[in-house]
Amino acid sequence: MKLICALAAAVLFLVGCGGDGQALTTLNVRALNTVPGKTFSVLTGAGSLSSGLAPGAVTDYTSQYTSLLDVIQITDTSNSAVFYSDGVTVSASSNYTFIIGGQKGSDTHPPVVWAITDDASAPSTGTARVRFFNATPTNGSVDVYVTDASTALSSATATYSSLSYGSLSSASIYTAGSKRIRITPAGSKASVLADLNTLSLADKAVRTIVISDESSGTGANLYVLGDLN
Repeated sequence: MKLICALAAAVLFLVGCGGDGQALTTLNVRALNTVPGKTFSVLTGAGSLSSGLAPGAVTDYTSQYTSLLDVIQITDTSNSAVFYSDGVTVSASSNYTFIIGGQKGSDTHPPVVWAITDDASAPSTGTARVRFFNATPTNGSVDVYVTDASTALSSATATYSSLSYGSLSSASIYTAGSKRIRITPAGSKASVLADLNTLSLADKAVRTIVISDESSGTGANLYVLGDLN
């Protein structure tokens, strides 16, 4: 949505335009918390996205002014400590998911907010589109297997190989129906970090699956975000 400046309405001009008289642009934003054991307050320059975003929780999309996303503050609700305070780079007139990740106090994997663009355009009838994002600092690079439920891992070929931490995969098209998702360490089938036995994909569904740390630190969680249908 774009607010149109109207010289005939001073109030609309003040709300819908920047100080230089340029029209403000908006985009739709949602936030996902992938940090185990942390509940966050998420505040942008445009207002609150959430006052209590639990691990694995995702907000609804809200409309935000693009120019006000240069400030994002994420606070631990248990002790009011600031987890992240910075901005993100975004483009107007798009849908975004802000993925909150990283580890407080880590030099290798510091607190971060990844802004990924969401494509809600529908795939062809009878199909679904799925992509993956790796937000698991503990496990690093992973292999992703998308198969039928009965397919043995030993005979499966990785759909995505060595998907690195902080990386978004390309999107793949599948026949609508049920799929099984397994995540392993990159280059190894000796252990399974996550196993989602049944992922139901509706006709023309679009999904983003985020891989994150498990609270125990020995595996991974899978968060399935509905981008469409």
